[in-house]
Amino acid sequence: MANHAIPMSKIRQILRLYQQGWGKQRIAQQCGVARNTLKKHLATYAATGLSPQALEGLSDHELEALIVAPQQKPTNQKLDQLLALFPVIDK
Repeated sequence: MANHAIPMSKIRQILRLYQQGWGKQRIAQQCGVARNTLKKHLATYAATGLSPQALEGLSDHELEALIVAPQQKPTNQKLDQLLALFPVIDK
């Protein structure tokens, strides 16, 4: 299930279990996410510096803005040139 968004309820569950002292591997198995995905979300959470109480006070939209980084496609100059030649095909 590569590149699928994780629901905010699952991210909240991950953060709650981590705050309770669960290990990363056990959390990954319990929540059904890859360990690398789990590590990425936990590192992003740690970088925010939010307390557990502040985390509970955030709405799903606010939490998503803090935890889930927007995915940016790398720019490819050759692809841009090709798409410029075919404006009808460009989606």
